[in-house]
Amino acid sequence: MAEEVWIGSLPEAADRFAATVNRPLASMCANVLIEAHSGDIQWAQLVDILDTEAAEAAETARWFHRHVGRMMGQIVITLFMAVAVVALTGMLAETAGAWLSSGDGQTILLAAAALLGLMHVWVLGRAQRELK
Repeated sequence: MAEEVWIGSLPEAADRFAATVNRPLASMCANVLIEAHSGDIQWAQLVDILDTEAAEAAETARWFHRHVGRMMGQIVITLFMAVAVVALTGMLAETAGAWLSSGDGQTILLAAAALLGLMHVWVLGRAQRELK
């Protein structure tokens, strides 16, 4: 981006940077640079602002990863339950393949998949609500 500032203006270079990187943090940094450039803010203050924003974004990411890590036990148990349902179905049914392709087998597999999906939605939904 620094090389592009020499060719054109800072707002154009910041916009190109945000479009190239295509991440929310890059867009935020580009907006801060554009506002600082248009408002004649002193660059030393801008460095402090960007440093604070980067630290907050890093802390939010660390918190999210810790939260998902705490919920990982529930995800593992859910996956184990799904595998156990399929394995037990295969061991207990004499003709497992035929039973799994029957209506009853498909219903049980669909219910297990739905339960697994709901558990993932629940875990990720809690994490997202706590981030807001």
